[in-house]
Amino acid sequence: MVQVWQAHLSGRYDATRGQWWNALSYLSEQADVITLTEGLQAREWIAEWAMAHGWEHVQPKGAENGILFRGLERDRDGQRDAAVRAEGVTELSQRLPSGKRVTATWAKVNLHQRARPVAFVVAHLPAKVEGRSWFARGRHYATHVQAVRGLKRVAAEQNRRVSLTFDANLNLRRPWVRAWERVAFRRYQPAWRGRLPEAGTFKGRIIDWLLVGRGIRCDQAEPLRRIDGFDHRPFVVTLRV
Repeated sequence: MVQVWQAHLSGRYDATRGQWWNALSYLSEQADVITLTEGLQAREWIAEWAMAHGWEHVQPKGAENGILFRGLERDRDGQRDAAVRAEGVTELSQRLPSGKRVTATWAKVNLHQRARPVAFVVAHLPAKVEGRSWFARGRHYATHVQAVRGLKRVAAEQNRRVSLTFDANLNLRRPWVRAWERVAFRRYQPAWRGRLPEAGTFKGRIIDWLLVGRGIRCDQAEPLRRIDGFDHRPFVVTLRV
């Protein structure tokens, strides 16, 4: 099997160009693939960083979420050359009351000459849905349910050979959330499993998720250090494809 390191950062709308560049430079030292949410305002800065450092950037115009691949640079075994075969943005649900769209950015990629293509999917699901013992009902809840169905639909279109990464806005430290995750994503292996680390992804909570599908295995997620300008903590996962 081929090992690939994936890092994720849930971005922040008001982070500066310098903060985004510093974040991406740090994450590029940890991973071969970087997924990002809340990157709409920073799209041009992310593209500039990718061009300057030889990475491929997938974030179609108007997309909130993005994916970066090491591109023409070789990985740690000196054998990989990532090639994006297809990419796009898929609307996952109805719009939120604010009018904001809920979308997923995806890219189908040849990561290694010895491995079949993998689709990376990244999304940002609605907030205001987590209760103490179950979902908080309302418009956001209905949109969240639709978005989860949409994510799984996107995965099914890729024959479930996917890495799904998303800001779920649900805290995996809550027992009911972990139980719901096991049912809702029963065909996927979660990166946050077993004993959860003390460090979370947002104020001690673990709301940024990564799950892998058919033909892929992942190690447990490892929190990385906090990055100046961002309120979410990034994490990294080793994928085996």
